[in-house]
Amino acid sequence: CDFLFCFRAFLGINTAFSFHSLVDALVRSPGPGMLAQLHTELLRGIVSTSSLSEQTCYHYLSQRLQHEWGTLSLSQGLPPFSAPKQMEAQAYAALPALDRARA
Repeated sequence: CDFLFCFRAFLGINTAFSFHSLVDALVRSPGPGMLAQLHTELLRGIVSTSSLSEQTCYHYLSQRLQHEWGTLSLSQGLPPFSAPKQMEAQAYAALPALDRARA
């Protein structure tokens, strides 16, 4: 979390949040809202598509994690977040808080 605060401008994060609101969002509100805003802002730096939005961010997050997980030499098993196409938002919301933080 300190990383996000220290590098907020460099990462292009415009969403205002406190440490406690981030923890609350990770634990209690995985759906649309602050987490989707943060994921969208972070993904803008690595995903080149005009269809990236708060509604589609979990689709692109899942794709990116699967791609990166496959290129890591130490990765074993499934990536921390993988979901069937067009079910990404529901799958992310169903993850336990610890897994949402890992993703």
